[in-house]
Amino acid sequence: MRRFLLALALAAPIAAMADTVTLSSGDLRLVIGDGSNVRLFVKDIPFITESSLYVVAPGWAKVYLNHDKLSPKVTVTDGPDGKTAALAFENADAYARYAYTLGTDNRFTVATQWGVKNGKPALVEYHTYLNANVLEGAPYTVTAGGNESAGVVSMLPKQGTQIEKMLSPNLSRVEFRTRIGTIRIAVGGATPAAGETRALTMFDARAETDAWARKQPTFWFGIGVEAKDVPAEGGSVQVRYAFAPAIAAAAGPAAQARTGILTTDAARPVDSGERPLIPAPKSVKYPRIAAPRLTASTVIRISAKPTPQEKTAAAELRAELKQWWGLSVPVKAGGKPGKGFEIALRTAGGPLKAADHPEGYTLAVTPAAAVITGRDVRGAYNGAQTLKQLFRRDERGVTVKPAVIADWPSLSMRAVHWYGGPNALPFTQRMVDRIVAPLKMNTVFQECEWTVWDSQPKIANPKRSTPKADLRRIIAVEKAHFLEVVPILSTLGHAEWLFSNGQNRDFAADPAKPYAYNPDNPRSYAVLLPIMEEALELFHPRIFHIGHDEVTLTGEFPPPGGPKTHTQLYIEDTIRLNDWLKKRGVKTMMWGDCMIHSSEIGTSAWADSKEDAVARRKAIPKDIIVADWHYRNAQPDFPSVALFQKEGFQVLPTGWSEPKAQRNLIKVAAERKTMGYMQSTWAGYAMSEEIVTGPDFGQFAAYLAAAEHEWNGGAAAPEDLPYSVDAAFLALWNRRPATGRATPGWEVSIQPPAAPFDVPARIGKDGKPETPVCLAGRLNPPGDWPISVLLPIGDRRATELEFTWALTHSVPLTTKVARLAVSWASGAREEYPITYGDQIFAFADDGASLKAPFAWRGKDAERRPVSLRAYTWANPHPADPIRSVELISENTETAPVLYALKGIQAS
Repeated sequence: MRRFLLALALAAPIAAMADTVTLSSGDLRLVIGDGSNVRLFVKDIPFITESSLYVVAPGWAKVYLNHDKLSPKVTVTDGPDGKTAALAFENADAYARYAYTLGTDNRFTVATQWGVKNGKPALVEYHTYLNANVLEGAPYTVTAGGNESAGVVSMLPKQGTQIEKMLSPNLSRVEFRTRIGTIRIAVGGATPAAGETRALTMFDARAETDAWARKQPTFWFGIGVEAKDVPAEGGSVQVRYAFAPAIAAAAGPAAQARTGILTTDAARPVDSGERPLIPAPKSVKYPRIAAPRLTASTVIRISAKPTPQEKTAAAELRAELKQWWGLSVPVKAGGKPGKGFEIALRTAGGPLKAADHPEGYTLAVTPAAAVITGRDVRGAYNGAQTLKQLFRRDERGVTVKPAVIADWPSLSMRAVHWYGGPNALPFTQRMVDRIVAPLKMNTVFQECEWTVWDSQPKIANPKRSTPKADLRRIIAVEKAHFLEVVPILSTLGHAEWLFSNGQNRDFAADPAKPYAYNPDNPRSYAVLLPIMEEALELFHPRIFHIGHDEVTLTGEFPPPGGPKTHTQLYIEDTIRLNDWLKKRGVKTMMWGDCMIHSSEIGTSAWADSKEDAVARRKAIPKDIIVADWHYRNAQPDFPSVALFQKEGFQVLPTGWSEPKAQRNLIKVAAERKTMGYMQSTWAGYAMSEEIVTGPDFGQFAAYLAAAEHEWNGGAAAPEDLPYSVDAAFLALWNRRPATGRATPGWEVSIQPPAAPFDVPARIGKDGKPETPVCLAGRLNPPGDWPISVLLPIGDRRATELEFTWALTHSVPLTTKVARLAVSWASGAREEYPITYGDQIFAFADDGASLKAPFAWRGKDAERRPVSLRAYTWANPHPADPIRSVELISENTETAPVLYALKGIQAS
């Protein structure tokens, strides 16, 4: 559905209602806020989590009404049918009206009307989000077109298109038999009205990857997939819900588990620096020989006339050993091998039998030497990055893991994209040193419009703009690691930077909403081209990315009353900038979204019509590279890549942080032999070290997954990678010197106070399935589940506690699901909130996490991928022995499940 992509673009602050309206009757509670913020609770379990309506021009060419952006007028009345809240959303083009009625006997009715005021043809999309946690595993009976069918809601999210994931098309009635009782839903009132919709669509949206579906497991219910025509007299729909008396799992009293404490010298294992090779080599064998040891006589030997890449690779190896392993190793150019263990680095200057591919290398670690041979100079540099990952430490010193490797990349351009910013220099240094270069990426797309430009100093933004001197240093850092640096300067669309601080409004296409410039105004280029000249002087690039995406995101374009169409201006501006760059020996790249229409590919398409898309692709010079972005839709083929290639363009697919979409797009890039892949970052306009470990952590952890997939063509699915992406990223980002020692502490052996229900079984160290502690949750099976569990510790010291745990169901991010209560020997007691997406996740949630990386991944009884998380709590009173730890459920719809607890006694 195109609306879901548009919803992201159209999101904007809205005027808040004066008060949230709450109505209650029986087991039901209705809470009404602004826009789509309508929630229905059954015994305090959310069932309806959102409701929204869009009235749009055909083809989504214009949105007439998006009530997410409006604040409704609300009237509440008591009547013979119950309590009714009437909502009216209205603007100059269209209206939407709701009547929400809470009746007796747990009945709820929604009557909705909509219409347009201008007489123009229009479409409507209306939806209600239903909580899939409630419906999971429920038997159902559905009536559609007079026919009745039955089934069971799968515990697994349905895969495929939205049509393939429908419960049934055009349903008029459905009954679910859920854990909280029978739920009956019927469409249509007793007497049909003119223009009334009598059947709606319901589909399983749990596998959808767009932001709207990732908030919470959802069943989508309404008019959608294909929007419905709005008749001249307007349209309406009525939906009636009936809930049997709710049956909720009971929350029992606090329980005390029987615990045993095992003291261990390895609460954390030996810190040897061991980690998987990332990205995985094409071929690797580990000979069964003793690991060679680096000593004072070890040297790094390069050729007598080394290339710059060889010299830099050797210098990086020397710095690696000094900084992280505490060993000083000299670099020597030429000469014969000595008697001690050596690291030899060389470039073959021609084909390698085992790795005859550009940027390929071989690496052999034997008792005498570690020999890196690059097919070309970049291959030698890549081999050095792999050798860094083979160093180990034990209590006697540094060793190298024996290995025989032949390796090469699947994609030529392996790129990452980010912004600058006032504090971007330390970010860039750390990210390049620890993530991008070691993981063998070779290109950076540097978004640079927010720079303090000499020719336009008044448009600088103190919170976004990079000082020009800093940008020079950033580029130097990137190039020092042999990264090709490509500037991105947003032109035509996303050109609000040109109008910052009230500047240059005279050539804005819409001065009231300065976003795009007017290509027919000569002042546009009088300002823009000198900035591009400054960028060329800074970057000296081979390729220049001119943006050109989402031109109609906001404001009017083309300028009202102008003689030219959007397509004419788009083509003329593109050709003008391409010709200007071509005269300076630079190749042009641009985003491809405005050259494709939703009818052609379905997603990431911003052309006004298919005809416009075809005309633009035909007219745009084929020497321009198209960066074809797709961020959320995990489709297997991404047909726009083939479409652009067929029409003569070189293509650079560009993805984001959703794991399946990222991997699938890279796989398509490899299969279609595109020029490579770009991993984009949309975490604000200014990069910093602090932003990496903030709410957008998942975007940066995705760099590591991108590096893996770019190197290997997306060969492994995200769930099949032999490591946790977020944990591996954090290990590199927060890297510390290896100690060669384990960390002592203690482990708690837990005997649960109640038999657990069907939760995944992790195999313990003794080879037997672990029995976790399951606490209360409102969607648990019937029974008395303890509201909390007390774990006596016996007055033991710890600097940190490590919890291995999960939740039964996904809930919205930041939902408070539990509390930790820690008691000390001194008598102190403190409580700490545990929130979803921060310290804990559901078994089936594979989202990246800064604080709770994966502790275990496996399959449940239904063969679903599941995982446990490890959350480390820092003890604020490490000198005071811990007497007990209590985990307390907040008794939401999800239940905490505790598998293990460790105490860490770090010095």
